[in-house]
Amino acid sequence: MVHILVIDDNPTERLLVKRELERQFSQLQITEISDDKLFRKALNRGGFHLVITDYQLRWTNGLDVLRTIKASYP
Repeated sequence: MVHILVIDDNPTERLLVKRELERQFSQLQITEISDDKLFRKALNRGGFHLVITDYQLRWTNGLDVLRTIKASYP
């Protein structure tokens, strides 16, 4: 099973991404991240294989999200 973090502060956009992923792949676990608090929890928990993030977020941007992930999981 592949565990994917979908990071977007817009619930409609998260739903669209999630729906498309579920149409294309059968064995998925998707964790939706809508704010910094949920992002930090997911980062501490780990166990994800892939991250899909929006670029413009209320609390940061997608590049900083990816830098933070890479720093935690090189």
